Amino acid sequence: MKPSDYLIEEWVKEHGIITDAGKPMYFDKDRKFLLKPFTDISPKIVALKAAQIGFSTISILKALWIAYRMNLSIIYTFPTGELMQKFTQGKINPLIEANPVLRNIVAGTDNTYQKRIGNANIIFSGAEKESQAIAFSADLLIHDELDSSKLAIIKQFQSRLQASKTKWQWLFSHPSLPEIGVHEAWQKSDQKHWFVICDNDHEEYLVFPESIDAEKRIYICKKCGVEITNEQRAKGRWIAKYKISEDRPFSGYWIPLLIAPWVTAKEILDYSKGDQYTFYTRVLGLPYTQGGDKVNIKDILKNVIPDVNDQEGRIVIGVDTGLPIWYVVGNRQGLFFNGSCKDYEPLKDLMRRYPTAIMVIDQGGDLIGSRQMRELFPGRVFLCHYQRDRKTLQLIKWGANDETGNVTVDRNRMIQMVIDEFRDKRIPMNGSEDDWYDVALHFTHIYRTTEENALGVPESKWERFDDDHFVHAICYWRTGMARFGTGGAKIFMNDTTYTKESPEITPDRTMPAIDPRKMYNFEMPSKADDWRDDE
Repeated sequence: MKPSDYLIEEWVKEHGIITDAGKPMYFDKDRKFLLKPFTDISPKIVALKAAQIGFSTISILKALWIAYRMNLSIIYTFPTGELMQKFTQGKINPLIEANPVLRNIVAGTDNTYQKRIGNANIIFSGAEKESQAIAFSADLLIHDELDSSKLAIIKQFQSRLQASKTKWQWLFSHPSLPEIGVHEAWQKSDQKHWFVICDNDHEEYLVFPESIDAEKRIYICKKCGVEITNEQRAKGRWIAKYKISEDRPFSGYWIPLLIAPWVTAKEILDYSKGDQYTFYTRVLGLPYTQGGDKVNIKDILKNVIPDVNDQEGRIVIGVDTGLPIWYVVGNRQGLFFNGSCKDYEPLKDLMRRYPTAIMVIDQGGDLIGSRQMRELFPGRVFLCHYQRDRKTLQLIKWGANDETGNVTVDRNRMIQMVIDEFRDKRIPMNGSEDDWYDVALHFTHIYRTTEENALGVPESKWERFDDDHFVHAICYWRTGMARFGTGGAKIFMNDTTYTKESPEITPDRTMPAIDPRKMYNFEMPSKADDWRDDE
């Protein structure tokens, strides 16, 4: 194959490829900033981007070309299966139908979920269920709108690359929280920025609010204050802050709406007056947090105390089932032990060692083992069901009569309550930080999102992107303590606070966002030569 065969830009021009809307695919004028991401054939690519900039269109075309020219099988994911179907039917299929060259290369299997191109496949999938991540192998994973996907499922897709020699990975998304999803990959990239030149030959990248004159409603040079025109914004160039290396394997692009020539300064200012999470993530292409959306490991470890727990009184054991089984043990003085095991024998030993101990155990991870434990220790083992009591908004509901031996817990509010108690240093953990480090680490693997429900009311939900077993083990332990841990408390000053009706917990988004330059540790270069010219 000739080197020219790998020039995707020439291929587009040669075949006069048009978009699904019937417009020519061109990158001059106001779309120049998309050319380099489009022609970049790096094994690992990340784009930290604003919404609605046309990135999905170039990604689809690029995927078709990669499968055709390089014979790489691809898994292309969207946040949900429903979105995947809409995108395939509304954009991918019309793009193929509009271009004879694409119709010719898509042969054999051609449906909503799969495009067969030569000996390669492109599999389109949602990223919301475990079953979606186990069907096919791939040479290249493309995750579109990564941060709107379930990050735990995205992690499972990585196993689909194991048999491949290439193991390529491309990630595109507007960000959500710092150090999660697309922002995590961006931190491992060369961090390319779009630099523009003003009339006084100052070259810099645009940031908000310094690059906008709020009174004149125009883009300006941060150094001299002269207006930066739409034409100057369009004629920028990509400059990388770092070199790609073993520690920074990703070719990275930061694409805010500030660099889109068709978006005016007035529009940016108008957007800035709305919801700050939306403004930062979907307009500026930057992560946003108030701190309560993510747990810092210090929030958990600051509860560690050297005191020796006398292990008296009622002992409660919280268990998250699965492979392996994760558990914590504690009483009113705090948590004094944690561990994991391959089977239930260590848990049975604990129940025999503490004859009055209570166990609250996940009912869903292992349907058989958890129920055998309840039968073996009647009246002492309770199966915990995560679901919300929407009639009373009750946090914990213990089963009665036919439901004896079961307890229902509002998952998200319980996780929130436990995190709040850790932040208030109300759950002592006896031992050393080394003893509790893995427990604390699991809390850093969860993050809080907010979405509107069917009634348009914002609701919070804790999601995970890695192992979070100890989070749930402690939630189950805390559930048991709410009922059985009585007397002489150092902690849980008023358990009834959380069992009565209470409003939905939603994050406060009114405080100023973190300065993105501090978040990234960006320096403001005096000139573009301080960075790397990636052209």
